[in-house]
Amino acid sequence: MKNMKKTALTIANAIYDTTENDLAASFKAAWAITKRGSLNTPVAGVTFGNRQRALNRLERYETENIAVTLERERGNAYDQNAVKIK
Repeated sequence: MKNMKKTALTIANAIYDTTENDLAASFKAAWAITKRGSLNTPVAGVTFGNRQRALNRLERYETENIAVTLERERGNAYDQNAVKIK
């Protein structure tokens, strides 16, 4: 539970820093994300190369059987906040 609170606080701060929500609303949203254990979000770059084909293949699998790793990509020339999805 302690780790969930830490995660929720981290997410709440990120939401608060990037939106016009007040801190209480940010924490409420972050806690919902933390309890759910997943986050759906749009991703840039999915139309590049054969990525659409790869994403379509993922539809064959149950969501619970798909895992991704997020890695900071600080050297990205287009976005210093970029995150690589593996």
